[in-house]
Amino acid sequence: MFMVEQSQGHSGAVSEPKLLDQVRTKMRLLHYSIHTERSYINWIRRYVAFHRMKSRDDLFPSEPKVESFLSDLAINGNVAPATQNQAMNALVCPTRSGKMPVLSPFHPFKLPTAWRTR
Repeated sequence: MFMVEQSQGHSGAVSEPKLLDQVRTKMRLLHYSIHTERSYINWIRRYVAFHRMKSRDDLFPSEPKVESFLSDLAINGNVAPATQNQAMNALVCPTRSGKMPVLSPFHPFKLPTAWRTR
């Protein structure tokens, strides 16, 4: 299984896995193509760099930030609508159940109900 190990900081406390590691884990559990994973990770990196984000708290409120990023792509990046759609999908990244987007809001991964033992 693709588990992300939680690292221990200098104080000995267990820290939360990094955002991109969590995204990779979710995508691998959902059997996304490695090419899709790489593309989505690249778009997320560009999004974080665009907004100069330093922590997970900077992700919220996400809707206006995603909108400004996509608008900048269209206006200044001169990208095609399909490219803009790919960037939006990478930032929202819904699972097969239609829930649990990557960035908005970001919640820890939970197994789908069908996969849980009763």
